[in-house]
Amino acid sequence: MYKKIKKEIVVSITLILLVVGLVNPTNLWMPQPAHMLLLAGVTIFFMFFAGLVWYEKAEDEREMVLRDKAGRAGYIGGLSILMVGFVIQSFYHQSDPWLTVALLVMILSKVLSQIFTRITN
Repeated sequence: MYKKIKKEIVVSITLILLVVGLVNPTNLWMPQPAHMLLLAGVTIFFMFFAGLVWYEKAEDEREMVLRDKAGRAGYIGGLSILMVGFVIQSFYHQSDPWLTVALLVMILSKVLSQIFTRITN
């Protein structure tokens, strides 16, 4: 179990550092080729992270509850940030379609996964 947690922590921290490195609005510390290389790194580490999340298995009921709580916290956190971005951009009369699409995909995937699990179980 601790080995899985170590993997998750290492991949998560690496992904966070790479994403923070991508926030480079003035091109101050990174030229364009390095930015593309960093984007490739973020994509690769995101796939690792998604694989870890997708294939994680709970060994008992306590781990299932903890995993569900972490999933809810992540979902609500992501949804909240997207909603804040959507509201702020609406105040400036600029709407980024990616925020809207991401918000709708998160909501639809949650609803559809609940429907699917209730039908199949």
